[in-house]
Amino acid sequence: MVSSPLISRKTVVLFCFSLILTLSCTALAQEKNIKTLWEEAEKNYSNFIKDTRKHKYAEEWEKCVNKYREIVIIKENSIYADDASYMVGYIYFRMYERFSNLSYLNSALSSFNYLLSRHTDSLYREKALYYTGFIYYKYQNDIKQASVYFNELINDYPDSTYTQKAKDISDLMARAAVPTPIKKNGEKVNLTDLKYWSSPDYTRVAVYLDGATSFTNKRIHNPDRIYFDLDNTRISKQIAEWMMVIENNFLRRVRIGHFNTKTTRVVLDLEKVDRYTVFTLNDPFRIIIDVTREEKLVKAGSGNITRPVPDNSNPPIIKPADQKTTGQPDIISPPPDDTGKPDTKPVTLSHEKSVAVIPLKNSSGNYSIVRQLGLGVTTIVIDPGHGGKDPGMVVRKGLYEKDLVLDVAKKLKSILENKKKYQVFLTREKDVYLSLEERTAMAMQYKADLFISLHMNSYRKNTLAGLEIYYLGFAADRQTEALAAYENSMNQKGMGELQDILRMLVDAKIDESKDFASIIGKSINGILKRNYNSFKYRGVKQAPFIVLIGANMPSVLVELGYLSNPDEANRLSTTKYREQMADGLARGIEAYIQNLNGMVVQK
Repeated sequence: MVSSPLISRKTVVLFCFSLILTLSCTALAQEKNIKTLWEEAEKNYSNFIKDTRKHKYAEEWEKCVNKYREIVIIKENSIYADDASYMVGYIYFRMYERFSNLSYLNSALSSFNYLLSRHTDSLYREKALYYTGFIYYKYQNDIKQASVYFNELINDYPDSTYTQKAKDISDLMARAAVPTPIKKNGEKVNLTDLKYWSSPDYTRVAVYLDGATSFTNKRIHNPDRIYFDLDNTRISKQIAEWMMVIENNFLRRVRIGHFNTKTTRVVLDLEKVDRYTVFTLNDPFRIIIDVTREEKLVKAGSGNITRPVPDNSNPPIIKPADQKTTGQPDIISPPPDDTGKPDTKPVTLSHEKSVAVIPLKNSSGNYSIVRQLGLGVTTIVIDPGHGGKDPGMVVRKGLYEKDLVLDVAKKLKSILENKKKYQVFLTREKDVYLSLEERTAMAMQYKADLFISLHMNSYRKNTLAGLEIYYLGFAADRQTEALAAYENSMNQKGMGELQDILRMLVDAKIDESKDFASIIGKSINGILKRNYNSFKYRGVKQAPFIVLIGANMPSVLVELGYLSNPDEANRLSTTKYREQMADGLARGIEAYIQNLNGMVVQK
């Protein structure tokens, strides 16, 4: 029997109506569920903000983030998705300001950009534009990117309170691009900005002013704090929000205020001070304060702790760290543990036979604290010099030092990561400007075990050529002093003052940095000399490079060659030569690590 066409059509209509009704009910139920999740997330965050005892624990902040993130994951097009995306970005931004963990800053940027790209009509768009621009300005020193977001905010939301903030910062960026004027007698200096980089055992604070001024500083105990009185200085309105900054790492709080009509006081409240050093830089004038405390625990990657042996003729027996890690972690994710380093275990040979390591003496015939404690290497930070508005040496139009050293740095990073043993970070991944003080601070924040800064040289005589490696110390000749002055962006008078400061900074790290430089130099010389007869290795030298000051790990600065020499400039401009240079650097780094780890012996 053949079914009636009329009945079939009715059946189809009823089925479609039922399907639409079911889908509508499901959508309503899902929307109701999303609303419930939003209300729970808001209540949870509100309770967390009130309970200040929880603020010192990163995992408590993460719980708030996860509540909002769940809403975006379940339904990214719901009416609450843009609200939740903004809250994820904002909380991560707050977490970075509190914990100084770079992964939180990257997560904040990702969340804000997700909101801006997916929810163009969101009521949170103006806030996302402001905070994204603010992050690029204050924490990434990327003026160009900051201007893009601030300009979009100013054009699209002319009456917003965030627009006025963006205008104030834009004015500040414009003034910063102009050389610092010389103040007239009696004219006040403005404190224009303050930046800090903090970790559990290290803090660097940079106080920026629009002119040079004298200052005094003093340390006070119980509780530990350091204050700086800046003469003839007033606070710029742009940093009024910095009058009280709460932190929860080594740096607990920064306070800025007018001590009297002529003096501005900056106070650093710290958990525990071991030592601190102060130096000044120019263009713009800024005061750099490095504060450290004695580490209570050995960094992850070390073996079992053995006390230093007074008699160097009887070296300690130490179990080394396992160098096998999973490679570079996703920088968006939180670090695997409180130290930011992968977990490690003692090395064992096959057949369950244990091994021991006899540390090798360094070139000075000593066992540095690094060798005595058997510290391994899991994290390496590479610093491509210059960038952004600072091109470095200009070879010709379109060929700049900043681009060449970035290419070598990326190649070196790739080689080291492929070995699956190390986390490798670059201070900059693209053409952006970073201040000298920020580069070192980033290495400290990443808890680097090794730090290597890459540059290319120049000299008035175009016949000079060759690779040179430097570690922190005093300039031995006028040429070295001139190079350091150029890399430090300061005059010779300032160099003299900096070398006086260095007399207070030289410590046990210098011996390891010297060995690190020497071993890298021999490695890269061995590789390039075989392929290029004209290659010259000019050896290891000392110089007071600012980018190495404050780093508590073995640190070197490599001048990869002379761009002022036509032949060497031509080689450095070729991809093949830069690849071989990166390979030589990588082999040298591995050779130093092997030397540092000591000699393996079977028990």
